[in-house]
Amino acid sequence: MDLAHVFRYISEKSWLVFFVQQPVSSYPYTQATWNALETAFSSDRLVLYRRYTNSDEQAFELHSWNTKLGATINHSMQGFELLLRNHCNLHLSTIYGRSDWYEAFPGITDPQYQHLKYFYEEVQVVKSRVRNRNNPPCIVAGLTFGFWFALFTRRVERDFWLKGLKDVFQHRPARRDRKEISDALGRVKNLRNRIAHHEPIFHRDMTAAQALIIELAECICSETAQWIDFHSELNTFLQTCPIQDPNKRAQVLALRAADTNQWFL
Repeated sequence: MDLAHVFRYISEKSWLVFFVQQPVSSYPYTQATWNALETAFSSDRLVLYRRYTNSDEQAFELHSWNTKLGATINHSMQGFELLLRNHCNLHLSTIYGRSDWYEAFPGITDPQYQHLKYFYEEVQVVKSRVRNRNNPPCIVAGLTFGFWFALFTRRVERDFWLKGLKDVFQHRPARRDRKEISDALGRVKNLRNRIAHHEPIFHRDMTAAQALIIELAECICSETAQWIDFHSELNTFLQTCPIQDPNKRAQVLALRAADTNQWFL
């Protein structure tokens, strides 16, 4: 993402810069609550949350807020993943001339095609889970984001990108090559995994992450990208961060600012 695009997006979404002071949770915390949550979440996990809060109560509230933040950004990632999946499916069906394009992959027993083994195995995993192994929509729906991301990596460039899969991102600027698209998809995948594994993201620049997701979506379909962005509630939610201490809020903002560059496409 070029700097002008990012700064325009962030200036329009000015919640990156400001916190709105939030009331302390009304949950009735007791020493028994803190002890139970310490065991449930682990003291190691709570280190980062305690670093940017002034009490156990605030740390647990930040932990809860972090979970909700993941759900909020996941709204945009879900829309983008569906967009990516279905456009890949359409183009692969065209490239291979069949709706069950995954059945047309070269045999993995041939040493020449060992680099495609991952894709074959992922399809077999999905087949083992679905009732109708002969239903292409069921197979396609069961494939992971990691599968779609892997289609754009350097190792299989000749097998997919150069055979027509580059047209999935048909509206990308001419200067955007496969590597840039792949790197950006990798960053979205890593964020998706962090959220799935319940890791902290409150100190990451989710405004810039959202901008990257929307730019990738625009490279596929601008109408869908606008719909995803319009329905995102990230702008409102980021203002509810429960960090009370002004100095610690400033520290988190500094961490977010340092994180911004990694989201440039």
